[in-house]
Amino acid sequence: MNFTAKGCQIKHVIELLFRKQPQAKAPYKMLSTYLEELKKQLK
Repeated sequence: MNFTAKGCQIKHVIELLFRKQPQAKAPYKMLSTYLEELKKQLK
């Protein structure tokens, strides 16, 4: 299973949602922080 590709896809989806909903800045920040932690753990 390729975690890197999956992580990139998830991040891309979040970025698309973020562009559509700028008011969702706080949840986006939480998710991006969570994704960074996840990436560290998967290395």
